[in-house]
Amino acid sequence: MAYRAEAHQGFNYWLMGFVVFIAVTLGHLAAVWIEGQVALMQMQKMTAKLSRETSDMLAQQKATLDAQLAADQNAAEQRRAQDSYGRKLRQECQEWTRAYAQTPGYTTSKNRDARCKAYREYVKSGKRSAL
Repeated sequence: MAYRAEAHQGFNYWLMGFVVFIAVTLGHLAAVWIEGQVALMQMQKMTAKLSRETSDMLAQQKATLDAQLAADQNAAEQRRAQDSYGRKLRQECQEWTRAYAQTPGYTTSKNRDARCKAYREYVKSGKRSAL
């Protein structure tokens, strides 16, 4: 039986091969794109979770640090109120307060305010003011 070109005339194998090649290539590109999108979504979820965890951890550390600072400040204020300079300032404040109660006037008011302010500032900050 002799090969007859006319029998295969209606079907182009080269065209079919090219179409299959294009289809496989497009399918591969689509699969790579989908895989990239899935990886991107996973990365975004991980980033959001890490961000939340970091934010929570920082908030917890800040609260702990704030509490420790407040406790330290309170202890320092109590220590300054009980030291000799703090007791001296408190006594002067009390004396000028009593003097103002007995003899209200400009001088007793100014001295009371200055001594009590000096006491409060010393207890709060440790700053010694010149009286």
